[in-house]
Amino acid sequence: MKKFLTYILLFAAMATTACNKLEIAPKDEMADKEVLYKNLTVTNQILTGIYSILYNEYTWGAEISIRMEAATDMALTRRNVSGSPENNSHTSQSAEIKLLWTALYQGINAANEFIYFCEKYTPTSAQKTQMLGEARFLRAYYYFTLVRLFGDVPFRTEMTTDINNTDIARTSAVKIYDFIVKELAEIQATLQGPTEVTYGHICNTAAQAALADVYLNMAGELMKNRMPADSTQTLMYSRAAAWCNKVLENPAHDITATPYTTVFLNQVQQVDNVKEQIWEIQTKYMRSEGYRCDNRIGKYNGIGSTISGVYGCGGYVYHGVALHNYYRRINEDDATLDVRYDWNCPWVKMGATSTWKNPVYVKVHATDQNEWQLF
Repeated sequence: MKKFLTYILLFAAMATTACNKLEIAPKDEMADKEVLYKNLTVTNQILTGIYSILYNEYTWGAEISIRMEAATDMALTRRNVSGSPENNSHTSQSAEIKLLWTALYQGINAANEFIYFCEKYTPTSAQKTQMLGEARFLRAYYYFTLVRLFGDVPFRTEMTTDINNTDIARTSAVKIYDFIVKELAEIQATLQGPTEVTYGHICNTAAQAALADVYLNMAGELMKNRMPADSTQTLMYSRAAAWCNKVLENPAHDITATPYTTVFLNQVQQVDNVKEQIWEIQTKYMRSEGYRCDNRIGKYNGIGSTISGVYGCGGYVYHGVALHNYYRRINEDDATLDVRYDWNCPWVKMGATSTWKNPVYVKVHATDQNEWQLF
């Protein structure tokens, strides 16, 4: 017993001596921003986190891309949830609106932090320039989304470091649009081309296309009588057209090179196609890293089923009469059939006996528009 006790005391003395000889305090590498941002692989992973806001369920994963679309005359919904934009029952206090607002500002703050530490610590290189351009684009795009939806909103371009100082006054949408335009115009000249970036990342034509969209919104009804006197609607349209032409002049893109049906088949087969896509949100690449990053596109607004639970198809949202009429087809015998119709306005549901390799469709076609709306 005495010998055992001696060993314990000896071990304790050695441990104390070893600790006293440490001259440099150990660092937590996950908390050390300098270590993180000097590693380009880790820096790129941090950048991926800013992208993740794009497929959040309360942004483009469902809210913006599907639920808000269902509130227009382009679509119909059978989802009856109080406070949802789908049935125009939402208010500023609705949970889905709050979550959308929160997600966009999470993306902005993440971009602000990334830009600060990347500029400070990441070694100068072409990859650093590209990553900074992507982060700046995403920040501008999240602000663009906010001003389109809410008008004047809180605006900051520095990361939040004090949780007790997060509430700030709104900034005029005019000033935020001015920031977005200058930011996108500057970074589009630094970003790589469509065939040079990893598919799904921001390229120069994505920024140019976004600029065209921004100018169209600046010319829209929400900004009417708010823009400076020299920012006329005609001028905004002219600038939008100029940025569209920049995209059209890029040989990497050619929408005539891909048959319309192939666009959809490429999507389901996960075939990348720079000719057709300028920029699209990617979710598949994170799955191998153990992250679930799917969204509700196709589940909420795809082909429905006659029984619940088939392939997880909810089919809550359908095309509206207005969209239906855009394709100039009222019935199956209409001679003015638009070839895009069946890919965008399906008249079918999956049957109860359908299987993955043997789908059985149930026609729900009706020539009477009132009856058709109940689809």
